[in-house]
Amino acid sequence: MNVRPYLLIVVICSLFLIQGRAGPLDPPHGRIGTPGGSSREFTTSGRALPFKGFGKDLNTVDGLQIIGSDTVDFGKYPARERKVANFMVKNSSKTTIKIGRIYKTCVCATAKCDKSELKPGQLASIEIVILPNSIYGNYSKPTYFENTDVNNRFLGVTVKGTAVPLVEIAPCDFVYAGRIETGREWKSSFDLTATEAGVRLGQPEVKCDYPVEITFIPISGQNKCQHKLDIKLCPIATSCDFQCSVIIPVLFPTNQPALSIGIAGKIGIEMIAFPGTFRMVVSTNDIIRSFNLRVLGDTAKVLDPGQLKLPDEKGFSCKVEQAGDGKTIDAVATFTPEFVSEVLEQGKKELYFSIPGIASARVVCLAVQPCL
Repeated sequence: MNVRPYLLIVVICSLFLIQGRAGPLDPPHGRIGTPGGSSREFTTSGRALPFKGFGKDLNTVDGLQIIGSDTVDFGKYPARERKVANFMVKNSSKTTIKIGRIYKTCVCATAKCDKSELKPGQLASIEIVILPNSIYGNYSKPTYFENTDVNNRFLGVTVKGTAVPLVEIAPCDFVYAGRIETGREWKSSFDLTATEAGVRLGQPEVKCDYPVEITFIPISGQNKCQHKLDIKLCPIATSCDFQCSVIIPVLFPTNQPALSIGIAGKIGIEMIAFPGTFRMVVSTNDIIRSFNLRVLGDTAKVLDPGQLKLPDEKGFSCKVEQAGDGKTIDAVATFTPEFVSEVLEQGKKELYFSIPGIASARVVCLAVQPCL
């Protein structure tokens, strides 16, 4: 066997490798990782190229892009402070990009862009404001700017932080009591602790359609203002919805909103919706959902569609009729794009359907964030 031709091929290939020429499967330039976290840089003609990745220059991406980070972290701060985040965006394409609707995911924020369109190479400023006393605890809230960049239809920026309330309420400032039997009382307790020195609270005011007893006791020996609130719902003989709010004024510091503790529940027999949760994607078209209303735990109870009271919500409509079983109610709901956008901003929206003498049914509406 004559091996000379094969040796000649090996020599030629070696010469190509020594000269640093990339083969057809090699990246033409850029940086690739090597074991241990280091990197090596491909060169051509002895000169390093300014590209990173497999031939992609991240600094010259076409389209609408954010200059710097797309997230601002406010850290831990008093919730009564106003927080502002600013972002810069650039049109790196060769065509004009128009800014459309802004999709917020929290009513705690305002959002704006100082330009409605960006010409090639033009910059724009985005401002996101977290309003005082509008959100508490840890949060991360994205905002989306719809635009005509086909590769990035929804430009997203995020603000996050930990907003510390002036007064912490434990276990929480809203309690769902669930279903309470008729003729039985219900009790709960809340601990209120100031997070700043010098806080003073006034006497609570109760807003409730049913008899409620409360006690509001200051706890002595504490460096910071601390109170204990006990609440008792007196027995009720009829089936109904139960809602109660306790409003506690803040005497100092001044010009602060009152504290609010909410309690809700069902008393006696209860109507339910099936399904009880709707997840809807933000769209330019109406969204239609069907569901059934029935009495929980009472298959003999007949619901009359003529007695049904529908939610009074803008962007929502509903058609109802007696179901085929002659007892429950079939419903078809229509949601407009404006309604779904509002749900996205608020996080969720609850719709209540009621009939006299029965605790109401609840439908929870959730909106899915647009795809990026």
